[in-house]
Amino acid sequence: DVDFVITNWCDGELIEDRPYVAYVLLRFAQHLRAEPSVVVDRVLDRARVPVIRATIYVDDGSVPVDVSLECASHTGLAAAELGRSLVDEVSQLAPAAVAVRALLRKAGLNDAYTGGLPSYAVLLMLYYATLNGDEPRSARKKTVDALADASWVQASPAEHLLRATPTTPHRKKSTASESLRPTYARSAPRQAPPSVPRRSAPPASIGREVAKQLLGNGPILKGDDADLAKTLLNFFRLFGRESQISVSVRDGGRRLAHGDSLGGLFVEDPLDVSNNVARAAFRGKDVLALFARAHDRLRDALLARNRRVLDALFVDDEE
Repeated sequence: DVDFVITNWCDGELIEDRPYVAYVLLRFAQHLRAEPSVVVDRVLDRARVPVIRATIYVDDGSVPVDVSLECASHTGLAAAELGRSLVDEVSQLAPAAVAVRALLRKAGLNDAYTGGLPSYAVLLMLYYATLNGDEPRSARKKTVDALADASWVQASPAEHLLRATPTTPHRKKSTASESLRPTYARSAPRQAPPSVPRRSAPPASIGREVAKQLLGNGPILKGDDADLAKTLLNFFRLFGRESQISVSVRDGGRRLAHGDSLGGLFVEDPLDVSNNVARAAFRGKDVLALFARAHDRLRDALLARNRRVLDALFVDDEE
């Protein structure tokens, strides 16, 4: 799919008030519905970052798109720049990410909104696998509680750019009727809440800055480490067979001492250490089971010296 982020949509500093951002996005969804080539599937106005999920039909094909508004809690631009910087420096990340995403899509586990694993989490997990390689567990660094560890923020040259997680004000418990309200845009949207401009979102440049630090703290990859099959085998071993469900790519890659999402996965966001980018993966156990099966298939294909080892990943279980 394609992610669109609308920037410079409000005057002054970016809006931090999520209800106001959701209101503007709902109004924008109404305009999109008037376009004959656009089908708005749904509006996730209660998400951490409200998103329009739509499909654009062009010629004989279609393109799924996610549309969001740049706001104070939006780290998408910085995350995209971080991912681009990592991919530019570590050659095997891009093809490995495509293979893992294709495997997840085949199993219906590629969509974070249905409990799958988002692409940003896949990229960070793959980078963690390249950092760890074939080291035995006993040689790895001891576990660290990410939420209690502030050394990364303090040591960063770009600490003034790192975003602190905003506190969420206490809200009255919603009633049953409120919890069942549809998330699509209404024909008569609710009245716009007052806007509260407070602070700016982290700029995209922070992604390059953090990626530079991650690459500097990691080992220098050797030539044979660029082998795609080996990278994938390490990835599936770590997350499928060894079930390393709480990880961080900081300080050369390390395991963490906790997992707090519904699926048990915790993938620390290097842009915000309190953010779990896999928090929505409530089907995390299915994801890990898929990776375990993929590890066995890929290992067997490598042992058999199969020339098309990656084809083994996409064999149906029945076969």
